[in-house]
Amino acid sequence: MSSSPLWQSLLAIMMMVAIGYGSRILGLLIMARIPLSPNIRLFIDAMSSSVLIAIITPIIVHGDGGTRFAALMAGAVAIILKSPLASIAVGIICAASWRWWFVT
Repeated sequence: MSSSPLWQSLLAIMMMVAIGYGSRILGLLIMARIPLSPNIRLFIDAMSSSVLIAIITPIIVHGDGGTRFAALMAGAVAIILKSPLASIAVGIICAASWRWWFVT
């Protein structure tokens, strides 16, 4: 049995760790030297939402009815209550309820 795949996997993991850590450190070093205008601050604040939407949208589009129902209800709670914790809780409860009643 060859240990080559093991070493290739470990090398790939180490490279991903180095790239991830390096990008964070370089980001901190670069941003420490750049003055933040209001437009840059708005851009940075919107990045986390953009990443979250980019991850969740394909899941909703290709998901089942429970996924869509949970996303719809969680979105409604987020808009009405403006509480991320309540929105997450409602989404989990709706997805679990859908699967309890319609899948099993």
